[in-house]
Amino acid sequence: MKMNSQKLLINGIPIVQLIHSLPGNYLLLLPDEQYTMLAASDSYFKAVGKERYNISGMSFIDLFPPSAALENLKASLRMVVENKTPHEMDTQQYDLVDAEAGTRDERYWRPVNIPVLNDDDEVALIIHCAIDVTAEKKLRKSEQESQEHFIARLKIEEGEERLRVAAEAAELGFWDHNLRTGELVWDKRCKELFGLGERDSITFEKYLEHVYPADKELLEKRISWALNPASGGYFDIEFRTANGQERWIRSVAKAFFDEENQPVRFIGSVLDVTNKKQEEIRKNEFIAMASHELKTPLTSAKAYVQMLAATAKKKGDNFFNQSLQKVDKQLNKMTKMINDFLDLSRIESGKFELQLETFELNSLVCEVIEEISPIVRYHRITCEGQQDVFVTADRQKINEVLLNFLNNAMKYSPGQEEVKVFISSEEGFVTVRVVDQGIGIPAEERSKIFQKFYRSEKAFKSGFSGFGIGLYLSAEIIYRHQGRIGVTSEEGKGSTFYFSLPVSS
Repeated sequence: MKMNSQKLLINGIPIVQLIHSLPGNYLLLLPDEQYTMLAASDSYFKAVGKERYNISGMSFIDLFPPSAALENLKASLRMVVENKTPHEMDTQQYDLVDAEAGTRDERYWRPVNIPVLNDDDEVALIIHCAIDVTAEKKLRKSEQESQEHFIARLKIEEGEERLRVAAEAAELGFWDHNLRTGELVWDKRCKELFGLGERDSITFEKYLEHVYPADKELLEKRISWALNPASGGYFDIEFRTANGQERWIRSVAKAFFDEENQPVRFIGSVLDVTNKKQEEIRKNEFIAMASHELKTPLTSAKAYVQMLAATAKKKGDNFFNQSLQKVDKQLNKMTKMINDFLDLSRIESGKFELQLETFELNSLVCEVIEEISPIVRYHRITCEGQQDVFVTADRQKINEVLLNFLNNAMKYSPGQEEVKVFISSEEGFVTVRVVDQGIGIPAEERSKIFQKFYRSEKAFKSGFSGFGIGLYLSAEIIYRHQGRIGVTSEEGKGSTFYFSLPVSS
């Protein structure tokens, strides 16, 4: 989330005032060493059994005695500051101690820490929300209480808790879906964006009715994936509404799960990005047109080069033949670049389609390695942990993802011979990992590596070419298969890029 760094406003309301009035247990913190407190909600004081008092300037860390739970909290806050993304902690025990009365009240909480970014994309504030799950925890310990009693008590404890996702702009709308009850709550702005009146009721089915038909399938797949614990609960998508005018919406959300990894809450925001999207579409239409115009002469040039190479080979002219092979290699690079731009255009215009079939992933991986190995000069590619697992996917697109990973592994590991491919399967997913021993990726860049047109500053300074399209396309392909994609890396020691696909039933 972002904020106006000068006025400290969200939707026109002072952020301190907003925190005071929120219905949940909220604290507003500075991202300093002691996480200095600026404000707290009325519900927070009620939850900890205290009357409201001035906490401004006090250390949040000093509220807790030394414990493993305190270290977990500090680690979560550090992670939020470093990654600039929300972090939901596991259930923690923070007891309420009354030193005067000599009592200790056993309490359990599920904390969530959300960064507030300033205009420079730096963390300016942290919103800390602690959901009291004491009743849930104690009920789970008791084998004598019925499931119905557990649900009833849990509803009471959860009450009307609603996490707020702060806005990037005053026109941001908010929504909150309670997955236990099915209750879906939209604010006024959210309803406006979908052509609904302030008094109109909303259900999930009614929400889907107001989505442009061509975008509905992808939206439902992204929602389904976000509600899968393997996704981490993150949701970010752009789609069109079906309310009589072309309006593009960006929706960013976070799903929350209980201790059994069942989704219980789905909270997010919507923003009108029509102008930005229309500009992107015009740009991509031009790119697509230019790419199509370039493909024809490239195809002709490639045919002539291959014909001349065959003639040179027959005449035994090795120098001419090798020169033409180098030309052919450069033409292949240009063709791939053009195809990437065409795929990018299709994705941005909503015309990117998958041709699904069921196939053995291990066979595809072996085929790709066999195909690329003869033309690899300085690297050796090995494959380990082969699995006889079938997936239902677009074979050609998954081929492109794997080729992109392998080409990057070799490109960014000059002087290192070995590139390893590992295949493993667990919990209904099969995972392919490509491991290199190259230059690695700085920690601050890893979260951006799959963004469109993003290029690592280290790679750029090291003279590696590229447009920052390949990994973005790879991520879009995997997301459309309801899979997951990511990277682990240590600067100077190499990187591991991986993708996972659901195993075919």
